[in-house]
Amino acid sequence: MSLLYQVLILLTFIYQVDSHASGTNVDGACSDLIPQHGFGSQNSPPPYSISFSPTSFTPGQNVTVALTSTSTGFKGFMIQARRADTNQNQDPMGSFYIGSNSQLACFGKAMVHSSSDVKSSLTLIWTAPAASIGNVNFRVTFVQSERIFWSNIVSNVLVEASSASTTAASTTGSTTAVSTSSASTALSSTAFSTTSTTASLTTVTRVYANATTPKNSCTMLNVEPYLIALVSGLLFTVSSI
Repeated sequence: MSLLYQVLILLTFIYQVDSHASGTNVDGACSDLIPQHGFGSQNSPPPYSISFSPTSFTPGQNVTVALTSTSTGFKGFMIQARRADTNQNQDPMGSFYIGSNSQLACFGKAMVHSSSDVKSSLTLIWTAPAASIGNVNFRVTFVQSERIFWSNIVSNVLVEASSASTTAASTTGSTTAVSTSSASTALSSTAFSTTSTTASLTTVTRVYANATTPKNSCTMLNVEPYLIALVSGLLFTVSSI
């Protein structure tokens, strides 16, 4: 291998290391968020956390995202927002505002560091797309050093408000269906009571009809009013004496 070729390789390596330190030339990590350092990602739990506010969003809304160290600071990072449903398109979604110690990458769909200064925390602003995309996760790579980094760390789910409303509406719809069913039962009970009352009235009517029908069994019922009147008259006469 010629000396010139060795020098070119060395210069290329130095350029890549320097570029990654300043957050440039990182587009090779856009798809899997793995730094092109030539080393593997750490498998241990990352000493960093990802939080955001608010916990739900609407299309076009700004969301504040905080990257925080729980022990050792980080020098570099890359963050993207992707759909929480991994069965859907996993292209980065939305956009980021350029803030301190950060710059855009991956054609404006990701945010990365702008210097290798050690950071204990960093606050970013993410803007959701104008169209509905559903729930999302923030995916972050934290770089502690060239050899030590945690790649593609997934945050909690950031819920799209329309999705939450749909779930609530579905729940309300189920409750309404149960109430409607109960109302139907109540109406059935009312109908049953009405039927029973009608039956009772029919029975009474039949009894009355039988009572006024000129049959032997009902003759005493026809005479009874006259006997009552006669007894009442006698009692009145006696009391008068």
